[in-house]
Amino acid sequence: MKRSPAIAAAFLAAAALAASPIPAEAKDLAKRFGIGADVTLSGGTGVSARYYFSNRFGVQFLLGMDFASTTPGSVSEQERLFAIFASARGEFTAYRSDALHLAIPVGVSYAFRWLQLPGDPPADDHQVAVEGGLRAEWFVNDSFSLNMAVGFTVEVYPVSGEVVGPPHITSGPFGEAGTAFFLGSYFFGSAGFTFWFR
Repeated sequence: MKRSPAIAAAFLAAAALAASPIPAEAKDLAKRFGIGADVTLSGGTGVSARYYFSNRFGVQFLLGMDFASTTPGSVSEQERLFAIFASARGEFTAYRSDALHLAIPVGVSYAFRWLQLPGDPPADDHQVAVEGGLRAEWFVNDSFSLNMAVGFTVEVYPVSGEVVGPPHITSGPFGEAGTAFFLGSYFFGSAGFTFWFR
């Protein structure tokens, strides 16, 4: 019970920060392009390309690939896998200062996996995820930033299980097809970095 006032104060401080006017020294990201790497809330990883049309709105595109080929014994036991992940999302800036940006990312991702196991015919799976949340981004300097995010995802995955999931682009099977809803963030799961250019 003693923690309740502190928690309430933290929420009030966050609300006041979001409602406060943009400082005069706020970092200008309008018409700036960045490249880096990122992990989405749905667990997909990829190379990231970002562009801000204005200080209030930007877009981000991610692309990742995974390829594996193993031969435990004879050639007939060879296992092969190929997966590709792509994501697109918009970023709406809620607050910005010279070192900190708070944004609301909303987007969709798609993953494809082709898998061949010994004695089985090749199989391919698809997964679609929609996600949204709150991203905090710290600008170490004018050309480099680090970010982490929390939020939710709604995922549609195949019988063999999730195609995308932490910590890699492939994950273990669930055994049945379905829809998943996730609220929160994997530990250091939704994070990334960006190198910015003018």
